[in-house]
Amino acid sequence: MKKRWRVLLLILVVFSVWFFSFGPGYQYRKLAAEMILSSQHRQLAWLTFLSPEELKAIQENIDRPAFKNLPADLISTPKQKQSTLSIEVESIERNYGPDHYFKGKILYIPDPKMVKMVTSTTPNQGEQIQVLAKKSGAIAAINANGFHDPNGQGNGGIPLGIIIENGVIMNAPDNNPDEKDYVAGLTKDGVLITGFYSAHELIRMGVTDAGGFKPQLIVNGEKMIKKGNGGWGIAPRTAIGQKEDGTIVMIVIEGRQVQSLGATLKDVQDLLYERGVVNAICMDGGSSSIMYLNGETITTPSSQGNISRFLPNAWVVIPDENQEIKIVQKPSDTKSKG
Repeated sequence: MKKRWRVLLLILVVFSVWFFSFGPGYQYRKLAAEMILSSQHRQLAWLTFLSPEELKAIQENIDRPAFKNLPADLISTPKQKQSTLSIEVESIERNYGPDHYFKGKILYIPDPKMVKMVTSTTPNQGEQIQVLAKKSGAIAAINANGFHDPNGQGNGGIPLGIIIENGVIMNAPDNNPDEKDYVAGLTKDGVLITGFYSAHELIRMGVTDAGGFKPQLIVNGEKMIKKGNGGWGIAPRTAIGQKEDGTIVMIVIEGRQVQSLGATLKDVQDLLYERGVVNAICMDGGSSSIMYLNGETITTPSSQGNISRFLPNAWVVIPDENQEIKIVQKPSDTKSKG
């Protein structure tokens, strides 16, 4: 009897070593490390028991992703202003079996000049997305920049990265408008620019509205993630992109919830690429990811109580005065793989 237990114990030990060091367990630990290191809680990465060298490699990939600066003249001229603004909304759902699954929403805004950046006007504090949208007269909105978030209790009052609103630099890394950072910007002609720029460079390029985050997903029709899942794990995601005809595409993926675990960067890239997006970049994800449309939030954030967080800013869609607005529901896109 004792010999049998010893054999079983030995088998269990061998299996555990294989599972956690070489088998599926190692992949899960690596995925967990990517999720932790792409958040503001990097000090917890040791809990994955990866080596310091492995954690360093993952961190370097997150901190300095591949990027391409895109001159504005490479993109087709956006559509002209329309008397009726038809915003299409698409519900998406993907199930990749035991690996991960998610739900989300995609907005299509045909007139890029309607898309603006709005920042919080509350001193030293952010504002919820519905407040940012209603104060600016917006019909739709998604979250934009990240912010300093100690212990997950940040109130959106200390934004990170570049913010430009209506041609005015509202924030820059280390308060230096000449310091470069990853950013998305819209020019006065409605062209989406993404890359590694300083606030002053963007202003000289004719950018009137900008928000900073990373990484780029698609540049001039080319996918930036060519292998792997993007290296940031699975999480709620927000991204903004533009099709060749000028249409702005906004996507928010729900995550960290029973009904939606979250998406990889590659998931978001592929969804946008399939829809004809030629330039796209991520905005802040995690608990901040949220989408607002026509008076209500239409995605469920993973924040405490599923309540919208206080954000430093948001990309918003502001119709012209007396412009007719139509909300068009596209057929839902539900697929299972694996």
